[in-house]
Amino acid sequence: MYELEFETDIITEFLKIPHFEQFKNKHVRIVIQTDFEQPKPKKSKTLAR
Repeated sequence: MYELEFETDIITEFLKIPHFEQFKNKHVRIVIQTDFEQPKPKKSKTLAR
């Protein structure tokens, strides 16, 4: 398995993938990690019966 790791600033909805040509027409898995915490989902109130 080949692994590619790079850091970038996301300023648009598009990312430039280094060495894109070797991945073209291939099945890949993309993983995005951040240093900030994901906001917690708001708790919804339910009606008790």
